[in-house]
Amino acid sequence: MINRWFREKVVKGDGSGKKIGFPTLNLDKQKLEGKIKEGIYACLVRYKKKVYPGVLFYGPRLVKRESHNVLEIYVIDFDKNIYGRKIEYKVKNFIRKVKNFKGTKELREEIAKDVAKTLKLLTNTKV
Repeated sequence: MINRWFREKVVKGDGSGKKIGFPTLNLDKQKLEGKIKEGIYACLVRYKKKVYPGVLFYGPRLVKRESHNVLEIYVIDFDKNIYGRKIEYKVKNFIRKVKNFKGTKELREEIAKDVAKTLKLLTNTKV
């Protein structure tokens, strides 16, 4: 994995993550393009000197029939509105490939599994 922190401004998304119970931080994908393959990753997010575990999604949102890549992070146990502010993130572990889902119920179940895997992978992880 890329062993460095990326600094990025949080931008407003379409709210689809929040609607399914997993609000995400939407970020510019340019710094990651060509550095990682499309997929879901365990990551660390640093905001105001505190580090949180997160699930990073990089790729097309197939369930929304999109073909362009997006970068968004669900930050575990984080409920702050920080649009327009800067965060830092570090990609840690590949979890799975991007895949399509029949509906939001199936998507929510898979994200819950991603969260559990992330917490397991990041236990005792060095920042």
